Amino acid sequence: MLDQSMLDQLRRDVGEEMFPLIMSQFTAEIRDKTERLEQAHAQADLAELAELAHSLKSSTRTVGLSHLGDQANEIEAGARAGDASTLDLAPGFVAQCREGARQLDLLSQAQ
Repeated sequence: MLDQSMLDQLRRDVGEEMFPLIMSQFTAEIRDKTERLEQAHAQADLAELAELAHSLKSSTRTVGLSHLGDQANEIEAGARAGDASTLDLAPGFVAQCREGARQLDLLSQAQ
């Protein structure tokens, strides 16, 4: 699930010392936005869904969860187009984001 090459690049970009802090911040951001996306789904708020998916697209790709970035892109595009069926994608995406955050936690603990 995690793209190790992306994580290695991030580690080189931010430095060994800052890497754990950056990972912690991204993991917290993913969790927060995932919770908010779940609320937007419950309220059928396509505009908020699009904004949160856009933000998650960047965050997940940065920390090596590229497949989640691709899913976020799909949700963002559908929500911006006003496609209500996009709401059906949210629960699975939320579950996968939570799993991604869990994997990032495990990676941080192993460091």
